[in-house]
Amino acid sequence: MMNWYLAWIIAFRELRAVFVSGLRGFRIMILCLAIGVAAISAVGAAQVAVKNAISRDAKSLTGGDVEVRLLYREALPLQIDFFETLGRATRIAELRTMAQTDGKSMLVALKAVDSNYPLYGDFSISPRPLGSELFSLRKGRYGAAVEKLFLESSGLKLGDSFRLNKAEFEIRSIILSEPDRGVGLISYGPRVMINHDALKAAGLVLPGSLVTWYHRIALRAGEDATVVVGKIKDLFGDPGWRLRTYNEAAPDIKRTIDRLGLFLTLAGLAALLVGGVGAANSVKAYMDQRSRTVAILKCLGAPADVIFKSYLIQVGMMAFTASLIGASIGSAIPLVFAPIFSNVLGLNINWYLDVETFFLALAYGLLTAFVFTLWPLAAAERLHPADLVRGSALGIAGIRPNAKRLALIVLAAIGLIFMAVYMASSKFIAFVFITGAIFAAFCFLLLSFFLIRFIRLAPRFGSPIFRLALSGISRPGAPTIVIILSLGLGLTALTCMTLTEAAFRHQLDERIAGQAPTFFFVDIQPYQRSNFAKFLKNKPGVTLDSEAPMLRARITRINGVLVEQAKIKKSVQWATQNERGLTFATYPPKNIRISEGDWWPDNYKGDPLISFDARIADGFGVGVGDTLSFNVLGREITATIKNLRHVNYADFTMNFSTIFDPITLGQVPHTILATATAPVGEEATILQEISEKFPNVTVVRVKDVVALAKGIVSKISNALVIVAAVAVVAGALTLAGAVAASHNRRVNDAVLLKTAGATRSQIISAYIIEFGLVGAITALLSVMVGTIGAWAIVTYLLQIIWHFSFLSAFIPAALALTLAMCAGGAGIWRALSVAPGSILRNA
Repeated sequence: MMNWYLAWIIAFRELRAVFVSGLRGFRIMILCLAIGVAAISAVGAAQVAVKNAISRDAKSLTGGDVEVRLLYREALPLQIDFFETLGRATRIAELRTMAQTDGKSMLVALKAVDSNYPLYGDFSISPRPLGSELFSLRKGRYGAAVEKLFLESSGLKLGDSFRLNKAEFEIRSIILSEPDRGVGLISYGPRVMINHDALKAAGLVLPGSLVTWYHRIALRAGEDATVVVGKIKDLFGDPGWRLRTYNEAAPDIKRTIDRLGLFLTLAGLAALLVGGVGAANSVKAYMDQRSRTVAILKCLGAPADVIFKSYLIQVGMMAFTASLIGASIGSAIPLVFAPIFSNVLGLNINWYLDVETFFLALAYGLLTAFVFTLWPLAAAERLHPADLVRGSALGIAGIRPNAKRLALIVLAAIGLIFMAVYMASSKFIAFVFITGAIFAAFCFLLLSFFLIRFIRLAPRFGSPIFRLALSGISRPGAPTIVIILSLGLGLTALTCMTLTEAAFRHQLDERIAGQAPTFFFVDIQPYQRSNFAKFLKNKPGVTLDSEAPMLRARITRINGVLVEQAKIKKSVQWATQNERGLTFATYPPKNIRISEGDWWPDNYKGDPLISFDARIADGFGVGVGDTLSFNVLGREITATIKNLRHVNYADFTMNFSTIFDPITLGQVPHTILATATAPVGEEATILQEISEKFPNVTVVRVKDVVALAKGIVSKISNALVIVAAVAVVAGALTLAGAVAASHNRRVNDAVLLKTAGATRSQIISAYIIEFGLVGAITALLSVMVGTIGAWAIVTYLLQIIWHFSFLSAFIPAALALTLAMCAGGAGIWRALSVAPGSILRNA
């Protein structure tokens, strides 16, 4: 206890001087740690704010206490009657279809509602007609409410008309808010809302048409939604519907926010790790300055343990201050950006301080500071009194901590890794990230050691200026290691993000533009199949690429085990979360690669067989000969896997994870899905002609889907790049700190060089060359390591074709070179501004 008491006394005495000097010696450390902690805190606070908004408005987002969702068909009258006994009930139909205006067709998201809509939340429209005037039939036209985007895209205004298949509609209101619209980044077409009478008159609900029916219930007071769901299951079994309560609102956006939050948190952690390097460098510089004090304290009899604890207290207080500042700033950032999040996600996001996120970010900052600053503190502990003279030159450079402190550093680092992995939503991704970060740090440390060693051993060549620059890189106390490590880690993260985005954009722009069809045609009725194909083949330049029957079904069992109980890899759990498209065929599709098993005979007439996606099968733990059960229109069909094949979902061509034999589903209501390629510039004309001749067919232009995908990628990548850029800022601060720490040495060097006859321009050139070489080498390795990381993400996580973009790699590389040269130039400019006389008089 006495040792801690003495350590506190020494620490507070020295800290008084630090605070009087305006935190001199700790400014870079505080900035570096605060930036990293702020990044983690901001991401966590935003994630919590979005989830809280979903929880708060759960009933509005779900549209009721209980939701029953069916595909293709609505519930039976008996089932609807039961729903109405539970409370207020409403039924909704949603589908995508084509709206025809004057000589123009456009894809819209159609929604049919009844008079009970909405059960919860505010359905805000302008103007608001009285009573039933909004959707009623008047002068041969039904009423419709549309969102503003529909008016902007079609050029229509209130009171104008448009057509949906067989019915005429009048725009009577503009939708301002739709409580159950759902949240997310994807929206196929502007919303158009009508009633069920109008939907029936339009003739859009045909056998096999892709219509989603929702039956939502606002339960009576005192009823428990989970209990009610159990009653529905007990009474009706599983007729192919999906049941959920308001507690499960917006599951897709929750998964998206969790995954995006994970990547942003890891990117923030990268910024914090770079900040940790800056903190370590800052503490090293501070301990270099205090090396004489340490030696004097030892001469006066102060135990090494007291000295270590004294400076640990000082650094701990500074780290706590920095982390507190960062956590506070980060927690407040969502307050500024809440309106942006609200507009993007369609949520009413409110900000408040989340205590758990705040203290978690604080803990990250303190633990990171402890890991990175323990080395210079432990090195100072071993400073010998005989090093008084040496301390004035090199401080603690070259001194290694003892075994006890090294073990403590290792344990602290393991604790930081465990904390990062344990708190992550995906332990595997977090572990891979941490492993990659350690690998990157090892690469940069190895590079710096080899570079310094090589320069020291290599023969001197070139001009005196160049030789001076080389000696500056390899001399004792040079900031080479700090520059390479701090800049390298930040720029590796930035390079990884920019190359990943570039690869995804290349996938959309080049491969899809060259291989993907122009149109997808949905909801073609079987009786229209031949006429539709003939119509396309008669259009000059139009190619019918492929066509296949399509229906949607849900996987219910894997080898007889319910999917809820089966062991499924997380990477393929999406295949069981909703209904998925499937088809049936006599012959194998073109250009498929069967990896296991074989195709069924042309005249097959036996038990149900399927061809299945090999990657999903691996995630399910099944193979040829195993069985999968599907709920098709309320009927469970169990099929045996006949073969496995590789499926590429990334090229926008017609792909199905499941293909049935031609007999099993041949008589089940279905529609035809077709794709076609059209000449550039003819899309609008062909779209209009198809909409007029086949008004029930929904036409999706691939370029619109690609534009939507690009928008999503931009939103996500911008967030990731911003957080990765924080790591670069932390690296730049670390670089500035390294230059500042070596200021006195550079002043002495500049004075000696001036005295020896060197000109100002020659000295500046030498230092710019020195930092330019270090920056160029760092940039090269950053591109290499960042490329490896991006390749792994693109190939194994996104599972698309890898593409290297020179421009995307060049930007971070150029940034590294610029930062290094600017830092070197600024440092020597300050050194040259010192008058030589004052230095020489005190030499």
